[in-house]
Amino acid sequence: MVLVSAFEWETQLNVAFSKSYTSDEKYKELEQKLKQIQKMISSIEI
Repeated sequence: MVLVSAFEWETQLNVAFSKSYTSDEKYKELEQKLKQIQKMISSIEI
């Protein structure tokens, strides 16, 4: 369930970027952090 929430955040980030609510630099930074979080969650989620 937590991993699903992390993917939802990724979707929201993509929407924000496509609507120009965030810069390319900030998008890449947040996307990288989300990927790290998703990896951490998937390694501990049962």
